[in-house]
Amino acid sequence: MNADHFKGKWNQFKGELKKKWSEFTDDDLMKIEGDYDKFSGAVQKRCADRKDELGRWADEFRIAACALSLVVSGIPMLFPQHAAAADNELFQQMDIGFFSVGGRAAYYDPQEGQSGWFGGGQVRLHPWKFLAFEGSADYRSEDTAGSRIHTYPVQVSALIYPLGHTRLAPFLLGGGGWYYTTVKGPGNFDDTQNRFGLHAGGGLQFFFTNHISIDSTYRYIWLEDIQSKDQNLQDKAFNDNGHMITVGLNLHF
Repeated sequence: MNADHFKGKWNQFKGELKKKWSEFTDDDLMKIEGDYDKFSGAVQKRCADRKDELGRWADEFRIAACALSLVVSGIPMLFPQHAAAADNELFQQMDIGFFSVGGRAAYYDPQEGQSGWFGGGQVRLHPWKFLAFEGSADYRSEDTAGSRIHTYPVQVSALIYPLGHTRLAPFLLGGGGWYYTTVKGPGNFDDTQNRFGLHAGGGLQFFFTNHISIDSTYRYIWLEDIQSKDQNLQDKAFNDNGHMITVGLNLHF
């Protein structure tokens, strides 16, 4: 993250920084106040042994923030042939059909664990004007300490469109999911675990035509504590929380 990006995203960045990296104090944040050089000095002082990890997290945060804002601010530039329609007919009702399928990128930032980007897909059913249902799956793999870790969350969500299927359509969402992790390592080690989680959030969808749309969502996730994995739903503890941001391209039929 360069100095200009750092200063521009400081108000968003400092809250997540304090939450993710508890080594930074309120006094540190007041002294930094968007100054990249002061931030670098604070990193050296507070967590020099983890500065590379912190740097990667800061870059991933910037990319996620830019991806989310792109959906709202960059649509006319990406699709200039539809700019006039976007300006004049934002609340025109669209005839989008019953079924949509698409690919997406997802950024997941758990409270405990490594944040990062996933690739995946989403399928939606639109049986009514104000309500839709979504099924999604994402995937990521990484190598660490001689082992390969595969992570793939699978989610089911209900989407409420308060304005219906307008060209620019805000929506609320909520649902549940299963979060699978497989670790493969030396000596034929192979272990898979899964946990259940709830999520809620919202999003914004833009329909270029009746058959093509792009959307972005934010989801806050309550993931069950590993110690309560086998208990009844009413007895589960949902302590391992996190955030997810997605950006998707959809084809409607």
